[in-house]
Amino acid sequence: MSKYLPTLEKISQEVIATAIAVIGVAWLVSRVPALKALVKSYDS
Repeated sequence: MSKYLPTLEKISQEVIATAIAVIGVAWLVSRVPALKALVKSYDS
């Protein structure tokens, strides 16, 4: 089973990269009014 799973190091890299991407997009949306309006339109 373990041969099908990525190494712990690879999983850690993916988790960190995903977290940075999510934080980056959230920061960008908070800074750009047009993106904020686009996100708000999905809330309603």
